[in-house]
Amino acid sequence: MRKISKATIVTTTLFMSLVLVTIHLILYINKVNFDINNYYFTGIQTIFIVDCYLISLNIKNYKLILGLSLITLGDIIFSFTLFKSFDSIPQEILLISNYVLLIIGMILLIYYFYQMNDYLLNMAYYNLQTNLPNRNYLFTVGRKEFNYFMSYHKRFALLFIDLDDFKLINDYFGHSVGDEVLALIAKRLKESVGPEDIVIHLSGDEFLIIYHNLDDIESVAKHILAYINEPYIANNREVIVSCSIGISFYPDNGVTLHTLIKKADIAMYEAKKGGKNHYSFFDRTLETAFDVRFNLIHELKNAVKYNEFTVYYQIKANTINNQVTGLEALVRWNHPKHGLVLPNEFVPLAEEIGIISKIDIIVLRKVCAQIKSWIDEGRTPYNISVNISPQFFTSTNFLDTFNSIIDEFNIDCEYLSIEITENMALKNIKQTKFIIDELRKRKVKIHIDDFGKGYSSLTYIKEFAFDYLKIDKTFIDALPHNMFDTEIIKMIINLSNLFGFKIIYEGVENEEQLAYLRSLGSYEYQGYLLSKPQPIEVINKYLDNK
Repeated sequence: MRKISKATIVTTTLFMSLVLVTIHLILYINKVNFDINNYYFTGIQTIFIVDCYLISLNIKNYKLILGLSLITLGDIIFSFTLFKSFDSIPQEILLISNYVLLIIGMILLIYYFYQMNDYLLNMAYYNLQTNLPNRNYLFTVGRKEFNYFMSYHKRFALLFIDLDDFKLINDYFGHSVGDEVLALIAKRLKESVGPEDIVIHLSGDEFLIIYHNLDDIESVAKHILAYINEPYIANNREVIVSCSIGISFYPDNGVTLHTLIKKADIAMYEAKKGGKNHYSFFDRTLETAFDVRFNLIHELKNAVKYNEFTVYYQIKANTINNQVTGLEALVRWNHPKHGLVLPNEFVPLAEEIGIISKIDIIVLRKVCAQIKSWIDEGRTPYNISVNISPQFFTSTNFLDTFNSIIDEFNIDCEYLSIEITENMALKNIKQTKFIIDELRKRKVKIHIDDFGKGYSSLTYIKEFAFDYLKIDKTFIDALPHNMFDTEIIKMIINLSNLFGFKIIYEGVENEEQLAYLRSLGSYEYQGYLLSKPQPIEVINKYLDNK
């Protein structure tokens, strides 16, 4: 398929307009007398301009026809110079030359429109990178092929193929490499099926196959997974891609194209949940779960829009004297129908659909408002720690957003702590170090959360100037009876003494655990033994009674 830029289309259109204007101008000026020399130079300038257009066009078919027409036009204009004036030109010659120019112009226009029509159809119905039929083709021209499948094959399968994390390839290698890989993937997909089957490029990283032979559908799905996963060489770089496949069947799962695609899409998401690079068949239980998920996404977006989130606070205290040392802010969704929804039920989905940063901002604003409220009431604020998601922390506008919120509420940052996970800290050490240093300049305290759940690398202890390390609940649950856990905690305490950070124990739930931790020295803890997460009104009453 020929590729023509938008600039070329505009240039060609302008040129055709110029041809028509020239033709009509000659028809008009033939009726009057004027200086033949001026007309001659005007004609030469016109040819020069059009030649420039032709050079920019650089399409052989167009260039040949337009060039021939211009030679004819130039010959006719040049022949005019042989006469002293238009009066001396025989009327027959003028009429013939005008008709020749008119016919050439009309042929040129007809040819141009046919060529542009073919190009526009290609552009509308085929993907430029892969040269495969696209979504528009599928729902217009492709309906005939789909109807043929329905009439000729009593049963067939529809495979919905989604490339796993393909955005990362575009981001890392660049879109030119990504486009080249897409073209190679399209070629492999075509090679994986027969001539009767239809391969569609739905969108950037999504493909569709209408496959006729159900007897080997599983072997074909497995072959596609393996074939797509083989290395690609694009722009002298090796690229590895995997995909997830969802499969629906006609007529078992539906009789319309929209229905079959929807159900194959649902099955594809189930394959991704299974760890990606898998295939999955549609069944009705998946559709129910998908509907629940879809409704939850809609409600979650509305929750952000209408600020349906509230903040609960969990108290932190000293292990020796139980004196309150601060609070941790924990988000809750105040659902209009289902009441209070815990974060484990919506935070993973919010991260997946990319709105967790907005929720972080809502929580941060509410926490700053609470600190400001204590100050206005004449209370001494407690330090409140806020959990920050990886998406928000690593975003380019994190520091600007954070600083603008602090400045808006005009609070002292010594009353604020930021909690990040160890996994997040290690993803980009240089960026994390820069952000931590900037936050600490404003006296914000840094907590490394959930120590022991992720990499548990000593790298960040060396690289990052954090204030607190929070030991995960999994190391607390079996205390004091689990020898491994007790030794790990003692080792961390030794590191804290060496590097100068403080320790917070998470998830302390009984007196036996607290008694053991108290025997290790003066540190901080939180958990249900001390206090469950509560609304600020309950927390304020608790603090007033202390």
